[in-house]
Amino acid sequence: MADKNHYSVPVCYVSLKVRLELTIDRINIFYDGRKIASHPRVFGNNKWQLDPQHYLELIRHKPGAFDSALVIRRWRKAWPDCLEKLLLRFKER
Repeated sequence: MADKNHYSVPVCYVSLKVRLELTIDRINIFYDGRKIASHPRVFGNNKWQLDPQHYLELIRHKPGAFDSALVIRRWRKAWPDCLEKLLLRFKER
């Protein structure tokens, strides 16, 4: 959390102490000297910047959570029709 807003990190870094680097337009997140995430900075209170790729490992272990996960619902609004068709084919199998 930075400036009262939330930014995602890959699942394996959840609950670990990280270092934030704030610039005018970005938040860079580091663990043990390595950059693990970077997001456009948001302003206001209680806003969320979520990177869907940070959640894929978690969803791999809980595939039933795919459709209900906030990050996936937001991501699906912007992805191309070809990904929706691919998802439908996966679900049919």
